[in-house]
Amino acid sequence: MKKAVLLLAVLISFISSQDFKKVGTTGYVFLEIPVSARASALGDASVALFHTGADAIFINPALVGFTSKRHSLNFTFANWLADTKHQAGAYLFKLGNFGVFGVGFVRLDFGTMQGTTNANPDQPGNYVITEPFSADAMAFGISYSRMLTDRFSFGGFVKYVREKIWIYKSDNFVFDVGIIYFTGFRSLRIAGAIQNFGVDSKYIGDTFKMPSVFKLGIAGEILGEHNTPTRLSISVEALHPSDSPEKLNFGVEYTFKNFLSLRGGYKFNYDEENFTFGFGLAGFNIGVPVNFDFAFVNFSRLGSVLRIGIGAEF
Repeated sequence: MKKAVLLLAVLISFISSQDFKKVGTTGYVFLEIPVSARASALGDASVALFHTGADAIFINPALVGFTSKRHSLNFTFANWLADTKHQAGAYLFKLGNFGVFGVGFVRLDFGTMQGTTNANPDQPGNYVITEPFSADAMAFGISYSRMLTDRFSFGGFVKYVREKIWIYKSDNFVFDVGIIYFTGFRSLRIAGAIQNFGVDSKYIGDTFKMPSVFKLGIAGEILGEHNTPTRLSISVEALHPSDSPEKLNFGVEYTFKNFLSLRGGYKFNYDEENFTFGFGLAGFNIGVPVNFDFAFVNFSRLGSVLRIGIGAEF
């Protein structure tokens, strides 16, 4: 395990030393938008989190291998940048020792826009109004995760992705794969994941690559353990995206008696994103135990985003 982690670190260092610009080299970039409200509050330092719900399949599908409940649900909502709307949902079903099966969807709604067309191609600027049209991007997939030992879990997530504007669309299949391993030193854990890996896709006549990202992170508790009701957790995550420079996420979470969680984080080497914070409430029983998560993400010149999540396990 130590050799594998060292090899991955060397690989990231080598790739990051290459001097070239990768911005704007992939499509389906909506897949890079974080989904989980809890993770967003932690600066998205989430690949090695514990006590995760169904939304973990969007972070690292291996995380849900440690799920103890038979059923798990999660929905998140955010008014994203530029008046767009971002929604996601997931459902998990634990089938005994066979593992945990899941389904999930993500949708980015660009809204409705007014269509126009040139009245005279030889005179740009002269246009006539046509019918309104809409645009959106979505992903839907199935996941499988399994805890092989009390320290190790793996998982995978296969997704159908599609982007559409008016009558034009592009679609493809991508997949995620991840692992998480408890080192045996207190609750320290190491995790890694590859997301959005797939073959090139095409929109009308243009070919583009997938927005794949490799994530490697560690997490642990400096107060309590991962299974104690009151704990203070720290997580760090390094990312190597295929379409932007390397990034680093840092998060801190204090949980009091499995009821109230206070969270904060910081995101390094991003164009606009930096600090994050939020909180979570759990233990509400409305027939089934329900939890709520809230996250605030600062985008500097672009404003801010508030993400809300609701989940249930039973």
